[in-house]
Amino acid sequence: MFPFWGSTKEAPAKVEYSLNRLQELHHKLEGFAYVDDRNREEIVEIVRQITEALVWGERNDASVFDFFCEKNLLGHFVRLLALPRTPKSLKTQLLQTLSILVQNITKETSLYYLFSNNYVNQLISTPFDWSDDDILAYYISFLKSLSLRLNPETIKFFFNERADHFPLYTEAIRFFHHRDNMVRTSVRTLTLAVFRVTDPAMRRFVLHRNSQYYFTHLACHLRDLWFKLDALLCSGAAASQLQEAVDTHEDMLCYLDDVLSLDFPELQALLCDRLHGFAILPVVLQGLGGSDRRPGQGSAQICRASAMYILNELTSKCKSPLLLQPIVRVVLSTRLPVGFLERLRAPPPPPPPSYTSLSDANLTLAAHGQVLAGGSQAARSPNKYHSAAPARSASGEVDGVSALSLLTSSKSDAPNPFRRVLTEALKGMDDMLLVAAGFLGSAHRNTSGVPRELLETARILPSHHSHKPATTDEVASEASTMTPYGDSIPADAHPLEILLRLIHTLRYHENLHVKTLRVCCRLVLELYQEHSVCGNPRWHDAVSASIWETHLRVSQNLLVYLAPDSDLSGQQSFLDQFVDAWEWHRHPYPDLERTCSDARALQMAAAMVPEAERGWTETTGSNAETAIRCYLTVRRLVRDLRLVNSLPDVAGRSTELLPISIEEDDPPLEGSTLPLKFSNMLVCTSGQDTRCLIEHPTRFLLASPDLSNPGMAVVKTSAPLQFITPRIENAKPRILEIWLQVYASPGQAAPCGAPDSNGKQSYTVELQFNDARSCDAALRQLDRTRAHARRAMLMQLKHFLRGSIPPSQENSVHAI
Repeated sequence: MFPFWGSTKEAPAKVEYSLNRLQELHHKLEGFAYVDDRNREEIVEIVRQITEALVWGERNDASVFDFFCEKNLLGHFVRLLALPRTPKSLKTQLLQTLSILVQNITKETSLYYLFSNNYVNQLISTPFDWSDDDILAYYISFLKSLSLRLNPETIKFFFNERADHFPLYTEAIRFFHHRDNMVRTSVRTLTLAVFRVTDPAMRRFVLHRNSQYYFTHLACHLRDLWFKLDALLCSGAAASQLQEAVDTHEDMLCYLDDVLSLDFPELQALLCDRLHGFAILPVVLQGLGGSDRRPGQGSAQICRASAMYILNELTSKCKSPLLLQPIVRVVLSTRLPVGFLERLRAPPPPPPPSYTSLSDANLTLAAHGQVLAGGSQAARSPNKYHSAAPARSASGEVDGVSALSLLTSSKSDAPNPFRRVLTEALKGMDDMLLVAAGFLGSAHRNTSGVPRELLETARILPSHHSHKPATTDEVASEASTMTPYGDSIPADAHPLEILLRLIHTLRYHENLHVKTLRVCCRLVLELYQEHSVCGNPRWHDAVSASIWETHLRVSQNLLVYLAPDSDLSGQQSFLDQFVDAWEWHRHPYPDLERTCSDARALQMAAAMVPEAERGWTETTGSNAETAIRCYLTVRRLVRDLRLVNSLPDVAGRSTELLPISIEEDDPPLEGSTLPLKFSNMLVCTSGQDTRCLIEHPTRFLLASPDLSNPGMAVVKTSAPLQFITPRIENAKPRILEIWLQVYASPGQAAPCGAPDSNGKQSYTVELQFNDARSCDAALRQLDRTRAHARRAMLMQLKHFLRGSIPPSQENSVHAI
């Protein structure tokens, strides 16, 4: 979008610059009385060379810049830019020239001259054709380069306290929600540079004048982004389109977090007030606590799935306690003031007249319901910051009293509907569990924005002060304190309410998605790693007892697939699925923030994820494969809870090896030597090489005679027997084709296709025998030894799974 030079011609040959060269260029430029199509390109090239000469002079000859000042070339450039008849190519070159000068000037005297005489402010205030994307891009780039030179000394060149005039700031923020991401990013960079300058007069201007409008517009723009996200969800948009909206939303949250991290307390308070009053309270909390509208039902309120997803995004991307603490307290508190809940039902404040809705979606608050119902979009109008009326009070303020102030000034005497929505989601009865777990994980990890005291009162973590050991009966009672689908928990409920609710949800897992299951296990592990939990014997025993009950249940569900009355081929298929799932479950736990911020997590919360996204839609009760994955995930959690204090990265890749193996400790691998016995080998060829197919109880072995050691053979290909599939095609009765599906290269076999997500790769090798009889004998030999190996592994698998259940629990399981 930003070519280095404004001209479209090829780059000219390198020119040697000097003061004389600049004088020649100036003389040429003065020779043009006007600019037209015949001389436009020549003038652009002269301006380009003047730019290079000035940059050269800044580094090599101070007299070059003195000549630039003497001839007032800056004023001439600004006048050319202001002329309507100046061609676009010249305007873009002039804007780029000024940007390059600002970026490359190092001497303070040169920089002060460039900023003096008010030329730069005149240029900033020049009305260009903003519909031209190229002009706008160069203009915004110029403003950004200026902002990077701001400091307490240079700010006086841009901010006129007496005239109350700051065009660098006021002109830039007009484009804060432009459709082009480059423009939006540059404007945000500029505003951050302005906010960082510690000039009292300028800060008063920003705080008491334009930022009141700007922050109100930011809050309205943020809620427009939320309405757009919800409308895309309701319309069944593709995940890629929804992800684009999610990325735009995350960029906005990161910018807001940057503003709130500045050392500017008054600005932080103002921004939080606008965000609470115009966006979070009237949109997110009303959507979370309102009627349970499902996507597509048409309303001016976002659905609960969107509200929970946005809460997770706010908690994970923003670190400001001033912004987060009131919201997290509202959602997690067990009870809230009645007055606060009534105040939230008030209609949200309308955007100020100076605000323009999203240019690409136009989803204003009033139009949101129409869009969901298929209505027309609102027309776009330009921003008018200078004529804006003062913004109304925010934070849900009515009659001078804000809704948030009622949280501390009123008695909490009503059940919290927001916590009820959260705990209902944790039961796993619908698809909101994933984003609800994401929100809890973000609240737990965000130590700067969410204090521990709040997590303790919300019964996410226990207090550090409770270290009394529990008796066996107390542990059993605590582990079963909450039924998974019981009524709301009383005020004196278990200190580990949220953690035990998650474990109960894992126990009753039939309707969970595999992705949700792994996220919940990761959250359980994170909460358990808190020293107040794993370091306290009482809570450690309560969690261990509860998670063991969960493990028993998922083990019982799995053993059904290996019952005596089940089909043998089905058991063989179960064995293959178990081996593959074992490698899958060794992967690191999913990253909570990344997974729960994905657009597909939002689609899952609204039960609208496309079936094509199998990794997001498969449920733990759908088939044997997902039942195995569920069992292994819960089993790993049980193991990791025991090892949490001994492993440096318990959430990383598991080092536990497959527990079912029929191989000896030192199996023959590629390069090892074996004695040749004619009774257990068949001679064949592979390609042009002679090979011996050696019979082995656990491995497929191809060896080559060792010419230096008669009677011995060197193994060339080695693979576990259970991973091979031999076959003979009718048209080729002397060729035995071996298919191998293994996790490591089996020597000289040829790979086929790409490996799967677990790293398993398919290979093939063709063995040619002298006659069909020998080929058939090799096939029968491999089938016999392979069947024996798989039967042995299947028996090991049965014993392994039975070992997960103590004898007292086996009555409800079919005998194996």
